[in-house]
Amino acid sequence: FIDDVWDQDSEFLRPEQLNNPINLHPIEFAGEDYSSKLKKVVEQMNKEHADLLFLTKLDEIAWFFNLRGSDIPYNPLFYSYCLVDAKNKIINLYIDYRRILDSDLFEELPIQIYYESGWDTVIMTYESAYISVRSIILQLHPESTIWMDKERTNLLFFNLAEANSNPMITKISPPGDLKLTKNEVEMY
Repeated sequence: FIDDVWDQDSEFLRPEQLNNPINLHPIEFAGEDYSSKLKKVVEQMNKEHADLLFLTKLDEIAWFFNLRGSDIPYNPLFYSYCLVDAKNKIINLYIDYRRILDSDLFEELPIQIYYESGWDTVIMTYESAYISVRSIILQLHPESTIWMDKERTNLLFFNLAEANSNPMITKISPPGDLKLTKNEVEMY
């Protein structure tokens, strides 16, 4: 139906995809590096016995990776999803990678994450998120626990996880919780 509405012959045209850069948010402004945030996120996941954490809130992903964009007017955010697999130490970042392909960020981000934390990072297209997350969830052990913030995850992804019958944690995500407490740099 949406494709019919956005047909080129209609008065409703599909919005143009943004091509704005995505940049690292320097540590002097963030106050905490990515590896420190990852350690705290994983500690919360372990405390709750969560194997997977799926993030859909743009501000949580930007905070977590110390990245900033400009996809939404007057907000330093960019369209993305993130899946943290604590058992396999893999992070999937679903993003329009073409926007960082020509920048140092494309090479720097996965290497920085790996060397700072020992975790593998896979940068995948934003459009591949549903198929990728679905595949990962379908391959989960029946006892593996999925963490998706019920109040902040879109219905498509939440229903996907819920339909798989794995145990779920539905409260606020670790980045959502952690970013509520500001560090010294963020206070000033």
